[in-house]
Amino acid sequence: MFERKISYPVYYVPFDTPYPEDVELGAGWLEAQPGERCLLVASGSPSAGTALGRLAASTRTVSLSQRRGASARGAVLAPQPTETVIGALIDEFVNKVTALCVIENGDEFCEAWLADLGATHVTTGEAHPPAEPLHAVAVYAMTKVARAVNHNNALLQAEDKSYAVLTLQELHRGGYLPDPTRLAAWAAANGFTGAEIGNLRDYAATVHAGRTFRLRETRGPQEGARTQWEAAVAGEATAAQS
Repeated sequence: MFERKISYPVYYVPFDTPYPEDVELGAGWLEAQPGERCLLVASGSPSAGTALGRLAASTRTVSLSQRRGASARGAVLAPQPTETVIGALIDEFVNKVTALCVIENGDEFCEAWLADLGATHVTTGEAHPPAEPLHAVAVYAMTKVARAVNHNNALLQAEDKSYAVLTLQELHRGGYLPDPTRLAAWAAANGFTGAEIGNLRDYAATVHAGRTFRLRETRGPQEGARTQWEAAVAGEATAAQS
């Protein structure tokens, strides 16, 4: 069950927007939002005298390292978010945020995540440039993982880890396993938690490297399951065309 999937509107300021114009665009978006508004940063306070520091001085700011229980809610501006910030948006604030604007940092994970969320340009409304797509078989298999595991266990509980790892191994055997970072970004946009994302990336990297796992459980797809996934995907494609 996708309990933490972001459903509120998401906007972005492109990475190639020069500073401080990028901050000004984000600040303009934030000031135009109704209701509660906040600036969300990973740690500390933006330096005084900078464009971001001036914004922080006049805006409720939530720092993940200093918040002492304060939460991000309402319209949120996240300048150059780390994976920790993205994880908090997914895990802690998903039902408190009403709209999000991200100032990009050029990070592959963040940009792919925004693309998968269907983020739109903060001023033009154009869709975010697409990320490298996952093969339909990978999407089908990983969607089954998302529905099968307990998302409170971070993919560390034996049965959940087994299901995820066996799926990744079967995708790898079929040539469908995405790059670990690309897979993690898709997972972040499709119901996995912040804690799960890092573990999923590590599992995928281990599979890509050809290393083995010591699994205490064997719950999950067995070798050859990809033929069923392929058939299901082909059937969905045929149905869509009819």
